[in-house]
Amino acid sequence: MHAGCASPPRRCGGGARRPGRAGEGDRRAGLRFLTGDHDLTLHIPIVDSAAGAGPFTHETAVLLCVKSQHTPPALGQLKAAGAGPTTSVVCGQNSIWNEPTAGRVFHHVNGMSTLIRATFLRPGLVLNPMSGTCGFIEIGRFLSGVDALDESLAEDFGRAGFAATTHSDVMLPKVASGFCAVRWEGPSILGHGDAGMPGVMRSARAAKLSVLTNP
Repeated sequence: MHAGCASPPRRCGGGARRPGRAGEGDRRAGLRFLTGDHDLTLHIPIVDSAAGAGPFTHETAVLLCVKSQHTPPALGQLKAAGAGPTTSVVCGQNSIWNEPTAGRVFHHVNGMSTLIRATFLRPGLVLNPMSGTCGFIEIGRFLSGVDALDESLAEDFGRAGFAATTHSDVMLPKVASGFCAVRWEGPSILGHGDAGMPGVMRSARAAKLSVLTNP
């Protein structure tokens, strides 16, 4: 879970990472972020679990950026740490599985589609070779719509160097991202190329999205 600090609404700062792993290097020396334009060292508050990121209120927004398989335990951590059902959760993963999962625990869920060419090189060092912008971000309500939080986050990401905008059907670019992942990675996903496509479509239908297929 990652976020910056701004108000309103208050955003939960820090990241849920296990002690002794990547977060330890970031704590000591900061996170070095290399782009085509800048060489920055970012001193970002880091915690080992959601309990260290509280208190959580109805004005808190949590950016959920863990791998999809870690979403259920991350949501459990948030709930155990005192995050109530009115806490806003923004799913910053390109998978479309996370928003429905978060919606079972929290009432206010937003989706965020990202295209960021960054690479984690080692603890404390991230490379993003892009120039002019750090990446592309679209934010909207789950299942559809745009609210004040989406607009506020888009502005914040824009000031931070991203090409960020709101999208009233944000789950659609997430579906497109899933199709592209299968096309680009092919056999590396399931071992037999486009066999991964039915899984993407099943996930889309589970998220109650319309899926267009060739006749």
